[in-house]
Amino acid sequence: MKTPIECQNNSYIGLHCNITNDSAMKTPLEINTSTKKTPLEINTSTKKRPLETNTSPMKTPFECPDKDYIGVHCNITNDICIISKPCLNKGICHVNKSLRLQYSCQCPSDEYSGYNCENDNRVCKDNTCW
Repeated sequence: MKTPIECQNNSYIGLHCNITNDSAMKTPLEINTSTKKTPLEINTSTKKRPLETNTSPMKTPFECPDKDYIGVHCNITNDICIISKPCLNKGICHVNKSLRLQYSCQCPSDEYSGYNCENDNRVCKDNTCW
């Protein structure tokens, strides 16, 4: 069993004689409040310098000659009608960049209505009239 180390100065204790004798009897809360640092002071004291940024000009992404296609090989369409197929019930989708959703649907007849032709207005629906 190791014998405790006796510090030359009785006001210090610990393996390296680096703890003040009076702080050994304090609770962790008392020790923290005795430092009198506010959270702001703690955060700013540990603040690191921002990383240096590269000042070279940013490369612009590749632009396809045809604005209707995107991707490295310009083989992906950016047509909202083809990508999402939003029109239901055989509605026809038309691209219109001036609209909020950038498309509109043309319903095949008065049987369907709604932005995406989602409302069925038929009196007799499939399997309901005999």
